[in-house]
Amino acid sequence: MPDLLIPALSAIRRGGRFIPLSKGADKPGLRPIVIGSAHRRLATKLALAAIRSFLDQHFLSSHPRAIQFGLDRDGCLKFSQTAPALLPLHARGDDEDVANPTVLVSLDAKNAFNSLDRQALFDAIEGRASRDYFDGSITEGASLPSCEHLRLFASYLSSYYGDSADLRLFHKSQSASVQCTSGVCQGDVPSSVFFCHSIHPLLLHIAELFPSVRVLAYADNVVLVGPLEDAVAATSAMKKYMLADLKLEIQPRESKVYIPSWHQHPDLSQLKKSLKRRLKTQLLHFEVVTGGITLGGLPIGTDGFHASQLRAKVSTLNEELSKLGLVQHGFMFKTLAACLRGFALGLALPRLASRCGLCACRFSLFLLCYA
Repeated sequence: MPDLLIPALSAIRRGGRFIPLSKGADKPGLRPIVIGSAHRRLATKLALAAIRSFLDQHFLSSHPRAIQFGLDRDGCLKFSQTAPALLPLHARGDDEDVANPTVLVSLDAKNAFNSLDRQALFDAIEGRASRDYFDGSITEGASLPSCEHLRLFASYLSSYYGDSADLRLFHKSQSASVQCTSGVCQGDVPSSVFFCHSIHPLLLHIAELFPSVRVLAYADNVVLVGPLEDAVAATSAMKKYMLADLKLEIQPRESKVYIPSWHQHPDLSQLKKSLKRRLKTQLLHFEVVTGGITLGGLPIGTDGFHASQLRAKVSTLNEELSKLGLVQHGFMFKTLAACLRGFALGLALPRLASRCGLCACRFSLFLLCYA
């Protein structure tokens, strides 16, 4: 369908308001959020709701060893619970080979949503490869794994992602323009679906290449579980194809190898050094951890690891909430701050945490009202 608007107006229509958000006190950089028009958001939300069951089937049932949780409202929780639950399925009991233990490799892509190759996005929606993928395993013209019901969005993709978009950044009385030519816009309602659908063929390919490895994903967080040798080989292939075919670059700083069976091993230091040397030969400069790991922002591992993560989280919350104390007026504002502090306290104390911090919130309110 031809675009009848002049190019400048078309770029504005494809874009939206650009809102850079912090990724958190402990993470550098900004998260670029784009808010499009209300009618665009409403139309896409209704369209996605109509095909939701087909998308769930595609992401959860395409392959028994490759699953994505990106669309589920509780997807992050299911992702973080399912991944460690797979470890015992691969473990070989007390006689597990120390040199080739069961591992969980956590991968994180750099600026993934905004870096995704748009041709790969279009090909996945169309279900047809316009070029070779995965070293020729999928050749030009061959079919790609695809949810056919998502082709409902083919015209939408062409209209909003077929060319550069003009993102507008406003600050006080000033404004600036940022041109967007790659990836999907975070803030666009179907962006998560588009991203998950684009990487799904790769997840299925890795699962087929390595029968002993299971692959899970939640948005741009990917986990591989299996024996160390196979998991490292699968990770190396995943890294290679993500960059070559999807334009996604793995962040070594955010990627880890988790080996719970090595925890408290008498030769742990030597084992880690040996594994790091092996990883470097595959250009995988990942940290090796044994006590626990964070998946989707949620900690898994030993009790000690959980406690340390919660203490760090509470410390960060208290640091942020302390800034609210600078506000001298507004009872409701102070009440909210007290409730949030109480919730943080509830996370820190096991007995209160089991009740979601509610008692701590009430106690904070009591102190606030009667201080």
